Amino acid sequence: EVMFCNETNLVTSVAIRYWQSEGLWIISGWYPINPGGCQVVGSFRHDASLFYHAFNDRGIWSNSGRAVCIDVRSAYRRESYDGSGTYQCRQNEELRYFNEINFEDGIMQFTQRLVP
Repeated sequence: EVMFCNETNLVTSVAIRYWQSEGLWIISGWYPINPGGCQVVGSFRHDASLFYHAFNDRGIWSNSGRAVCIDVRSAYRRESYDGSGTYQCRQNEELRYFNEINFEDGIMQFTQRLVP
């Protein structure tokens, strides 16, 4: 399972992007995490390709990596079959960067700490 822990004093929102199967990329969000809280965002295979984007009113944790289109104003889920996970942004979406999460061999649990 993948968990995010918010060590800031503001609610922080997280979106994830992952490869599901046969070229299908899923992007979903938002997972609001209260200050000092943690939230599990899903369980994934140990060989999964998984990326995240996180932000709050003071900053963004994902300023490099692959850029994809996301709706930063509301909850959503989007699928992409083009193999790269890239596509034209819709009217209500913005291009944002996602950082990769690297699982250690055989380890299927991961906690990402969001610190100020």
